[in-house]
Parts: sequence; structure tokens; C-alpha cells
Amino acid sequence: MRTIVGVVRSVKHHGPGVETQPEVYVPQSQSPQRGMYLALRASCRRKVCLRHSRSSGRTERRHSISNLATEERRFADLVQRPRFLASLLTCFAVLALALAIVGTFGVAWYSICQRTREFGIRFSLGAQKRDVIRLVLGRILRMVAAGIAVGLRAPSQRPNS
Repeated sequence: MRTIVGVVRSVKHHGPGVETQPEVYVPQSQSPQRGMYLALRASCRRKVCLRHSRSSGRTERRHSISNLATEERRFADLVQRPRFLASLLTCFAVLALALAIVGTFGVAWYSICQRTREFGIRFSLGAQKRDVIRLVLGRILRMVAAGIAVGLRAPSQRPNS
């Protein structure tokens, strides 16, 4: 036989990404455990409440209060690792994008440098500057479009498992 202390909906003890499990709250005297959590709701200022909770915890001889923090601080600790991993992934994505841009620019520049004689002949035959620019940009855009098409197609082709 146990005494029901309270009924709650869902409590996320282990962070926002972890699925909740059924919880049972029983008095400490019926189910002694080494560590407990104590949740306080107070209307005083944060520092005053924390100071008062620490001092009241010292006066109780059987129990001691340690690792005292606000709900906001506990939540920040729970999401600290996922936030760090998301930031790291973002940094790598920006680095990959920068490398792709520099690589595309390098290939385009090399292609243009290889065709300088062709451009000289076109100009001598009467081509306008905008015609040569259109020719170069058209080739670069086709190259970029082909790269995007291959990049978008590649993730959808997964090996059968």
C-alpha cells in the first residue's frame, strides 16, 4: 500500500527531446531514496529565495540542500549540449558553403583565363563586351546548375538495405 502524493501530466526530467515516461510520486518515508528533487514556487526575488532556501536547508539535520538552481538555469543546462551541437553544425555548414563558393569561383576563373585568346579573337571580329560577358556567365551558370542538380539528386539515391 502506498499513499498517492500527487498526479501530474507529463514531466520532462531529462530534457525537451526525451520522451516522457509515467511518473509516480510517493512520500520519502514509503520509498527512501538517496537523492531527491525539491521544487519551490515563490513570489520573492530570485536571489532572496535562493539564499532563504539554502539557509533553511542547513537547519534541517536529516537533509541537506545542494545544487540549488532556478528552473531557467536547469533548463539551460539541459539544452546546452544540443545548442552547442547545432552551433557546431551551423559553423561546418557555413564553412562548406564558403568552400563551395571559393571552389566554384576558382574553376570559373581558371576557365576564363584559358579562354582569353578566344575572347581576343571575338573582340577583334566585332563582338561587344556584353556578348562576351553573357557567354562567360552562361557557362558559369550552367556549371552551377549542373552542380546543384547533382547535389539535390544525390541524397535521394540511397542504397537498398
